Formats: sequence, structure tokens, C-alpha cells
Amino acid sequence: MKVEVIGCKGIVGGATYELMKRLGYEVSGSDKGDEINEADTYLICVPEDFVGEVVKNLESYSGLVAVRSTTPPGTLETLMVEYGRHICHWPEHLREATALWDCYFPNFISIGECCPIHGDLLASLLEPMGIPVLRSDVTTSEATKYAINCFKAVVISFWNEFYGLSQKMNFSPHTAARIAAHDPVVPVYGTILGKAYGGKCLPKDMRTLIRTCREAGYEPKLLGAAEELNNRLREEYGESTIRTG
Repeated sequence: MKVEVIGCKGIVGGATYELMKRLGYEVSGSDKGDEINEADTYLICVPEDFVGEVVKNLESYSGLVAVRSTTPPGTLETLMVEYGRHICHWPEHLREATALWDCYFPNFISIGECCPIHGDLLASLLEPMGIPVLRSDVTTSEATKYAINCFKAVVISFWNEFYGLSQKMNFSPHTAARIAAHDPVVPVYGTILGKAYGGKCLPKDMRTLIRTCREAGYEPKLLGAAEELNNRLREEYGESTIRTG
């Protein structure tokens, strides 16, 4: 099995390249400006703005195509219609500081399949990892990735709202958060209070999901409020308080 990782010099592409080698595949890589190598499977790991360009460049190549990039819901369906080919989605769930570890030992694996045949091919590629593969359609897979990241952003904003209340009422928000996290439905994530969410993913994905909602004719009030609060924290306390997500 030959696997080509497109965008191999990036964080996601580099980790994916090493994972495919670890799984025993014959792996090649290319990046912007490089010629794409012939393969059985093409894993696209480029910034989302360049996914369409890569799919276009693959017009003369046959084989399974799977996108690891975080594309807005509906993007891959549009590209499949535009270029007349099947495209799967294998979203990455990597943290920048621990990308290789997260790639080798993911909490779960999910894929979006354009059809059962290509879904089976992608699931087979990942089978050596020994982790059950959660399968959905492509657009649901794209939306799920945004749900995960934007949920994290909303949780951080919730605790920052609670922190703001504590400054008016003289109680310990950190103690409250620590105790609340003992409830199994309350996540520990986000309980570093008084800091805005930041990093490469959360702000970008929040903006994109808000825009996607509005383009679809739906006003995302909760997401909009979380982003507004986060922007206010950044203005009040500066870039040094931004939390990476």
C-alpha cells in the first residue's frame, strides 16, 4: 500500500507521515510547490484554504482521497460535485505541542465516508491502529470537528463568565470550578479562569462556524456571545493571557 501525505511539512502532515510509516505503509510526501507522487491513497493535510487547490491537482490521479484538514461543513460535498470524484474525511484531533503522540494514541478515530466502499478502504487503512473507527457521512464528520473545538471555546468562555461574576461577589471561582468538576458531566477542561482562549485552532474555528451558521440562515447566539466575551478578555488583559486550545 502506497500512501502520499500532501502537506507533509506541516504539524498535521508531519505527524500523519510518521504514523503511516509506523503502520508499515510505503509512504511518500509532498508540500506546496512539490509534484504529487503516485500512490494508492492520498492524505490531504494542508490548511483548509488550500484543500480545493489540492483536490484540483489530483484530477489526473486515481486512488482513495481523504482530507485531514478542518474544512467547514459542506466543503467536501461541494468539491466532490465540482471535480466529480469521491473524497473522504479523516479529521485530525492533534495538539500542536504533542501532535505525534496524539496521532499515535488518539482518544478515538472518526471518518466521514463519501460512500461505503471508500469508507471501508479508509477504515482498512487505519485498522492496524487497533481502535474502533466511528463512521458518518462527510458533512457530519466536518461538522463534528467544529463541534469539538467550538465546545471547548464555549466551555472556556463559560468559566470566564463565572470568573467575572466572582470579581463582583467575592467568592473563589477556582475552588468552585475544582469542586464542580467532580460532577461527571462537568469537564475539567476550561477551568483555568480569567484567560481567553487562543492558539491556532479555537479562534479560527469559532469564526468559521459562526460564519457558516450565518451563511446557512441561522444566527448562532451562544457562539457569538462566547466569541464576544473572549474578544473582550483579550482587549482587557492583552495577548499574554490567551490560552491555547
